[in-house]
Amino acid sequence: MDTVFLLEITCRWCGHTFFICQSCWRGQVYCSNACRVIGYRKKKQARQRKYRNSPKGRKTHRENENKRKNRQSRKKVGDATSNTIPPLISCPPNSYFNTFCCHCCGKTGVIVSQFPRRRYGRTYSADFKGRALSPGR
Repeated sequence: MDTVFLLEITCRWCGHTFFICQSCWRGQVYCSNACRVIGYRKKKQARQRKYRNSPKGRKTHRENENKRKNRQSRKKVGDATSNTIPPLISCPPNSYFNTFCCHCCGKTGVIVSQFPRRRYGRTYSADFKGRALSPGR
C-alpha cells in the first residue's frame, strides 16, 4: 500500500486548518465553498478600493457622478441595498480527532510540508554534464 501524503492548509478566510491529499490537491486555499465565495468577494472589494483611490479611478468616479446628477430621475428615495453579507461561517472541525485525513476524499495519511515530486515510473539519474543516464547505471 502506498503512503498517502497530506498537505496542511489554513483557510484564507476563517483560519480553519484542513488537509488535502496529493491526488485531490488543486491549489485549494479555502476550506469550503462558502469561505471561497466570501474570500473572493473581499478580494474584489480590496481591488475596487485600490482602483477608486488611484487618479484614474477618481476621475472615472467623478465623471460617472456628474452623469448621474445631470440625468432626470423619477425616483426620489434611494433603495436599500439587496446585497447583504452573510453571517460569519464556522467551518466544522475535522471529524477524525487524532488522525489526519483528506478534506475531500477522507484518506488518512502522513502530513508533509510539500508534496514530493512525482516520477511517473522513471528512475533516471543525471551525470555531471546534465545528460540523462539509462536506468541501472
